Amino acid sequence: MKKISTLVIFISSLFFNTSYAATSSEVGIIVLHGKGSSPNFPVLQKFETKMLDKGYAVVIPRFPWGGKKGKADYSGNLKDAFEIISSEITKLKQDGRKIIVLAGHSMGTPGAVAYAINHTDVDALI
Repeated sequence: MKKISTLVIFISSLFFNTSYAATSSEVGIIVLHGKGSSPNFPVLQKFETKMLDKGYAVVIPRFPWGGKKGKADYSGNLKDAFEIISSEITKLKQDGRKIIVLAGHSMGTPGAVAYAINHTDVDALI
């Protein structure tokens, strides 16, 4: 129970610890798709379109748990996912994005939470 309470406090602090409201052009969103899914999953595409229309930068990379060529292939690990996220954060910051948001969908959520707990370069978690 203590771990859950700590996690809830941590996630809450990500949302309420900012000192200003960012404009959409300052925000980069990295979406982690679910297990066996891909960046082309319709719900994620709809989310991406809506966020891009509002001026947010959105990236939905392929993660190790997504499978290959329509078949499940879960040979990657969390370290591989962390490297993908870190690389995308670097690109977003080079593009002028100051606020980095991780958004997990389905089984992508544990990957987003794990990254946010272990790294300091994420400002919010969805």
